[in-house]
Amino acid sequence: MAELSKSFPQGIQYDTPFDTTKFVNASIHEVYKTLIEAGVLVLIVILIFLQDWRAMLVPTTTVPVTIIGAFAAMAALGFTINLSTLFAIVLAIGIVVDDAIVVVEGAAHNIERGMNGHDAAIRAMDQLFAPIVGVTLVLIAVFLPAAFLPGLTGRIYAQFALVIAATALLSAINAAMLKPTQRALWLRPPVPVEKRNIVYRAFNNLYARLERRYTNLIGRLVRHSTASVVIALILIAAGGYGLSRVPTGFLPIEDQGYLIAAMQLPDGASLERTQKALDRVGTIAKATPGVAQIITIAGISALDNSASLANSGVAYIILTDWESRGQGEDLRSLVYGLNHRLAEVIEARSLVLPPPPIQGIGNAAGFAMQVELRDGNSDYAKLQAMTSAIVASAQSQSTLQRVQSPFRAMVPQFDVEIDRVKTQTLHVTTDQVFSALSSYLGASYVNQFNKFGRVFQVYVQADSTARLTPRQIESLMVRNQSGDMIPLGTVATVKPAVGPSLISLYNLYPSATVVGLPAQGYSSGQSLKLMEQIAQQTLPPGAGYEWTAMSYQEKAVSNQIYLTFGLALLLVYLVLAGQYESWYAPVSVILAVPLSLLGPMAVLLLRSQRRLLQSVGVVSLAQQPVRGRVGHEAADEGQRLVMPERDSHRRHRLLEGLVEHPRARDLPGHRVELVARQGEGIDLASLQQAEDLVIGLIAGDAGVLQMRLGAAHRRRVVHGRDLDARLVEGRKARYRRARLDDVGRIRDLVDRAERHPGLALRILRQERHIPGALVGRIGDLAGVLVHDVVDGHTEPVGHRAAEIDGDAGIAGLGPGRPERAARGADRDRHAQLAGGRDLVLQLGGSAVR
Repeated sequence: MAELSKSFPQGIQYDTPFDTTKFVNASIHEVYKTLIEAGVLVLIVILIFLQDWRAMLVPTTTVPVTIIGAFAAMAALGFTINLSTLFAIVLAIGIVVDDAIVVVEGAAHNIERGMNGHDAAIRAMDQLFAPIVGVTLVLIAVFLPAAFLPGLTGRIYAQFALVIAATALLSAINAAMLKPTQRALWLRPPVPVEKRNIVYRAFNNLYARLERRYTNLIGRLVRHSTASVVIALILIAAGGYGLSRVPTGFLPIEDQGYLIAAMQLPDGASLERTQKALDRVGTIAKATPGVAQIITIAGISALDNSASLANSGVAYIILTDWESRGQGEDLRSLVYGLNHRLAEVIEARSLVLPPPPIQGIGNAAGFAMQVELRDGNSDYAKLQAMTSAIVASAQSQSTLQRVQSPFRAMVPQFDVEIDRVKTQTLHVTTDQVFSALSSYLGASYVNQFNKFGRVFQVYVQADSTARLTPRQIESLMVRNQSGDMIPLGTVATVKPAVGPSLISLYNLYPSATVVGLPAQGYSSGQSLKLMEQIAQQTLPPGAGYEWTAMSYQEKAVSNQIYLTFGLALLLVYLVLAGQYESWYAPVSVILAVPLSLLGPMAVLLLRSQRRLLQSVGVVSLAQQPVRGRVGHEAADEGQRLVMPERDSHRRHRLLEGLVEHPRARDLPGHRVELVARQGEGIDLASLQQAEDLVIGLIAGDAGVLQMRLGAAHRRRVVHGRDLDARLVEGRKARYRRARLDDVGRIRDLVDRAERHPGLALRILRQERHIPGALVGRIGDLAGVLVHDVVDGHTEPVGHRAAEIDGDAGIAGLGPGRPERAARGADRDRHAQLAGGRDLVLQLGGSAVR
């Protein structure tokens, strides 16, 4: 049009008053903005937690690489850039950085332990490669069943699921191939905590307090693991029951920038009368704030699949742009206000509805029921009576609003009765009579001709003045087989009658349409259920009902979410069983999935209904506990270095893994990619709120179930006081394990213990290589008497503590034993606290091995 307008005569312009693509373009634009905001937010959160711009660059480069790969995958799969695929890409931002964050944390731990960048990256990948591959397979397994669902739901799920799976696969490849090189080249030893800026120190202090509370909570749950598991099972049952009680919906009603007003006049109203009523509707609508333009079309019934009816009309109410609307001009307010104002047009019934969420599936939002006459006859008066009874019953329900039916069986008409005896006498066939009526009263194509360089078609039709009354119709002429012209009234009689203005068949049964909306605060699923109850109570034998348009799609997909969720759990279990080579180990992870239903249940109860997009989020929850296992395994592997696999150490190692895991991966705010927007764009806030709540639940409960249902463990408790509580109370700042390779690092270790005595016991328990001369010194700082088990009896190591000499390095172990100092590699000199020898920590009068 822009090109054609250049050749328009002067003074002629064009305009597009009704453009449905504005909503699509605005929605995609909003998703692009959200995509950028999500990327920036993720980077800020990563920087705050990692507190190293070099470390931040590693996951930062993951986002553009995987998003570009996602667009390539979309092109290969034949997907377009639409709301489903863009929604998947926005969520993928939070997923693709997970693996990079975990491996960065692993490499950073290794660098702090004295490794160079190259060795730290290799060591981190040795620990994390298998978990990353396993989690990627699990994530793909979660979304694959959704990609093969049939129908409309399958199309919506497939684009979302396959894009997520493609980005996860690219993220894993990126983390396994590109990230190790970046870590080796970019990472440096971190700045000491006390030398960081005030923002980082303040955040560390806040996080330390939260971590202490979290550790205390986990410690209590672990100590009472049986009760914790029982409570978790009760919560699982409560979550499942609560989710089943949440009212269901299909797709949210979106503000697409226009409304549809369907109008119906009394039976037999002329087209001119309909146009006058539409003019009044346009005048009232234009005076409504938030309305920009009105387009009216007389003779079209929007509620009857756009059928041509003289007493019906439709008005397309174009709203002003989203950003220019004021308070009270949102979609719901405009629909309610216009329905109330159009009631002033007493000569017609008007119904204002939003457009359908998906173009082409129905003509308007709300439910649509087809009442069918299945007894084999065509008694339209009976169909009218049944439909009126359903409408009257539905209008009395507070759950429903604006329920009506456009079907009318008593419309004034004329019946033409043909006397077949006379037709045979006058040599006129019935086909000739019907053909003449069709040509005179309707139109009949004859031929075409060329004129002015164009092709024109010729139609035959009686002039309007010649077919106004029954008498004029009877005067129309019919040619018999002899070629004579006979008046139509000679062989036919035109009589007044009543009947339906439009005959529609649904599943080959005569049917009538019933439409309406759920009342505010009620879901579409509740309205469908109530309408089914009304129909079952009202319809007599020989009648039935079916759902059509968007209601049919909603009923068709009502139970597919449970099938999809079950298949996702099954595939997750099989993948985990293959990864852990055990049928029992994955049970602890799988049990965390139903526990995660508590989050969406709480949010969905607040939002009063569960729609299709929320169902997508529920399916995606199946991979959340397993992705959390990446952090658990990374931290668990790190603890295994200082605590070899013993039943007595398993509980402490898992507890340490649970404490380290949230810092490495579950960055608060890391999942906040989408925000609820007033105006254009899709409403995805409830889905994201549900996911955020679930992450908080999984972070604490999955580890408890893992410890209880994993390998057997024995408690390690100090009489009178729990060792874990003692470790937590003295921690003033985060301490990361470091490998002591030289005297300078040993001196730094002792200096830290002297400056922060609360750290001494933690250092003593966690460090793999501690010179025997320093074990007692650090034990003294911690207020703990350390005994060395030698030949079945104990010796107090603290009584043999030696001082560090700056010139000689490490001095002897005590008076009278210089030979022990010469053996720098003996077991006293480098005692491995939780390794090849036993040490006993004595707290007051109690001791623990």
